[in-house]
Amino acid sequence: MDEETTIAALLAAKMKERGLPLRKLSEVSGISTKHLEALLRGANSQLPPAPYVRGYLIKLGEVLDFDGQAAWESFRREGRVQVSGGSDALPKNRFALPRSAKPVAITLLFLAVLIYLGLRLWAWQPELKVVQPATLAVSTSTESVTLAGYASPGAQVYINAELVPATDSGDWQKTVLLEPGLNTFVIGARRRLGGERRQTLQVFLESKPTTTPALPSPAVTIPRASTSSPLEP
Repeated sequence: MDEETTIAALLAAKMKERGLPLRKLSEVSGISTKHLEALLRGANSQLPPAPYVRGYLIKLGEVLDFDGQAAWESFRREGRVQVSGGSDALPKNRFALPRSAKPVAITLLFLAVLIYLGLRLWAWQPELKVVQPATLAVSTSTESVTLAGYASPGAQVYINAELVPATDSGDWQKTVLLEPGLNTFVIGARRRLGGERRQTLQVFLESKPTTTPALPSPAVTIPRASTSSPLEP
């Protein structure tokens, strides 16, 4: 059996052993189906110059688990491999990214991660809790009410678009004046990088009952009784 048949038989046996069809082997190795078919048929005239064939056999050895260098030496001794020119290079995996594309791909991946984290951070809503009054709808007869609660540390707290000072731990408090009837307060907490949470509080100020002043009672004059006797002349 000649060298060509030996290499062809070796490849065919290894492909059958691994259960790899020609197209799948082409995808895994990066070698075109045209050149794989030439190796399997022993059609040396249809193969590229020597460095390419050597690269093919070494790569196929890695994929199919045989000594690619030894296969190349056996194939080269046949003496029918095309001689390469000075500008020829070893074959490259056609599925691999070019060297110039790798930094670009890494940069794009890094930017995508930053954008994802930025969106998550922007969308994260701060904590906001109103503890005074105890409910978000109250009624009172006093002309002022104290609003208090807490928010996430570092968040900006506002009531009806007016900023309210908060402590380092997020506690806040503000006393507001009420108008007769329904008073609505929009309380919010906003992160500096985005993300906001709101709560609406309604306080109803009851009207004080009007009182009519009492009118003074009219004076009644009682005639004074006489002290003289009616029998006296």
